Amino acid sequence: MTSPRALPTDRPPFAHGMRLHNEGAHYEAHEAWEELWLAEGDDAMRLFLQGLIQVTSAFHKVFFQKQPESAGRLLARGLDKLAPYPDDYLGVALGPFRQQAAECARRLAEGVPLEKKDVPVLRRVAG
Repeated sequence: MTSPRALPTDRPPFAHGMRLHNEGAHYEAHEAWEELWLAEGDDAMRLFLQGLIQVTSAFHKVFFQKQPESAGRLLARGLDKLAPYPDDYLGVALGPFRQQAAECARRLAEGVPLEKKDVPVLRRVAG
């Protein structure tokens, strides 16, 4: 009998990507989560991971590539992918993260610059 495969959010690359995102290393967070995304067979899980990848990549575009317009579009696409999931998803506090990211997307669409303190923190569900 085989043991069930760990959920992506329980695997070390997910926690590593979350830490990197929260530290402002958005490109590196994208790489960590992409490792899981490439190996994932479940479409719903892939969409969730892709949404996170696009959101963190958008902040890389803002702060490192200095491309706020394209960052805003990428952020909106990532948020669209994360929209179907509940606020607490597989141990991840997705609701506050989405809400703060949506505020960043709104500001980018209005041409308002972002600061690093505006980037949403991704956390585990308290419990």
